[in-house]
Amino acid sequence: PRTVRAHLAGKSQRSTVAARIVAALVDLGFVAVSHEPRRDDAAEEVRPSCSSRPTRMAHAIQSLGAGGAQQVLKYLVAHGDRSSFEHRVYAGAGGEFHAEVARAGATVRIIRRHAPKFDPLWIIELAKAFREDGIQLLHTHLFGDSLHGAGAARLVGGIPVVVTLH
Repeated sequence: PRTVRAHLAGKSQRSTVAARIVAALVDLGFVAVSHEPRRDDAAEEVRPSCSSRPTRMAHAIQSLGAGGAQQVLKYLVAHGDRSSFEHRVYAGAGGEFHAEVARAGATVRIIRRHAPKFDPLWIIELAKAFREDGIQLLHTHLFGDSLHGAGAARLVGGIPVVVTLH
């Protein structure tokens, strides 16, 4: 499994449940979690080393409706290093942030979800899209997207996954 950094904010019941599910993903071999403290130069670890072409980074998110995770996503795309990363956003539904994320510089693909919580078909469709688009790194936002994204990354052959639980 690929190693990812995981951060669960707070001690709420919700983050406890999320921690259990992340632990289950680790047990199943989908991801390995590093609890090392974040370094200021952590972004340097994922820069391309063999090519001058930017790394194709996918962001998986449930929808592009109004929300805090969507604002963070827009910020990452708008202020990221474009010489190092090419952002592609895969969302289960459009919304208020669709146009803003696209204007910020990301290619946006809406891949409809078929079920509101766990959707095995979305995992398969994400995997197909990642393979078609040559994705090299996946950043997931929110819990359900992390579960679906990790499964899709595994199906494609083990794309490294960065999990952010907002």
